[in-house]
Amino acid sequence: MRRQILLSALLSVFAAVALLHAAGGSPLIDAVKRQDAAAVRTLLARHADVNATEPDGSTALHWAVQRNDAALVRQLLKAGARAATATRFNVTPLHLAAVNGDRDIIELLLDAGADVNGPALEGQTALMTAALGGRTDAVRLLLTRGARVADKEPVRGQTALMLAAAEGNTEVVGMLLEAGADLRGTSSGGFTPLLFAVRNARLETVKLLLQRGAPADDVAPDGTSALGMAVLPTAPIPMRRIHVDRSCIRWRGCGSPVRTAPPALATSRRGRRSRPATSPPSSSPRRCSRTARIRTCASTGPSRGSARKAARRAIHRTSVSDVIF
Repeated sequence: MRRQILLSALLSVFAAVALLHAAGGSPLIDAVKRQDAAAVRTLLARHADVNATEPDGSTALHWAVQRNDAALVRQLLKAGARAATATRFNVTPLHLAAVNGDRDIIELLLDAGADVNGPALEGQTALMTAALGGRTDAVRLLLTRGARVADKEPVRGQTALMLAAAEGNTEVVGMLLEAGADLRGTSSGGFTPLLFAVRNARLETVKLLLQRGAPADDVAPDGTSALGMAVLPTAPIPMRRIHVDRSCIRWRGCGSPVRTAPPALATSRRGRRSRPATSPPSSSPRRCSRTARIRTCASTGPSRGSARKAARRAIHRTSVSDVIF
């Protein structure tokens, strides 16, 4: 959803300008919009202003990049188009190239002097935009050309790693980690890359972050742990499994006949603590039921389902450090 909003914001700039200039404008910009290479060559030969702007500050180069036309981009740069020019919204051709993810165009712009770490819109850099969109080739090139992985956009305090993790762009996440991205950094809202990935149910990204050392007991500002997010009823079962397995959670007494339920399970539906439930002597077999790999000891009978629900409710109320290991 966030990706769609960002891309729409970037591209709507050009749609609005097109409406403003329906009745006229720069002939060169119009030719680029039509991707009319012959008209562009003719206009440049007649010394048309290659850096002419529209009301929002966009140039022919902006439009050539937005159209993802490498030949036109090369032609305009050769004619003197400024690669670092920005619109009123601080959007440069490089930011638009990061949206499309075209490696050749990005390289042309960087060679022509585009600022690899220049911010746009709400402070997002080209690296953040490429990471958000999962543009692996663009991310790789930007990193080799000096893009800073530690930069945060000022509004929400999110890094390229957080944006990639939230969107489940696992390959990009790996590249950013290799480049030194902070695995434990937090956004202005207190979310780590792992919490972003868990909240959006990005299973493969969660696996990678845990493998690289992300703490499984990350806790959001409201007290909800990564584990708590993973076992919420709305979370997919595979997501619950990976977090519970990672934390090695076991209820005490699992695997053997026990007559008392764990204290955390001895609660009523209203949340009031009651006496620890004592199992009546019975010869009925006991077995360890598994709910998303949370091992709980329960009789094989009607109480099995309620034990599962109680286990989930208990985890909702606790952080990882409070669970019995």
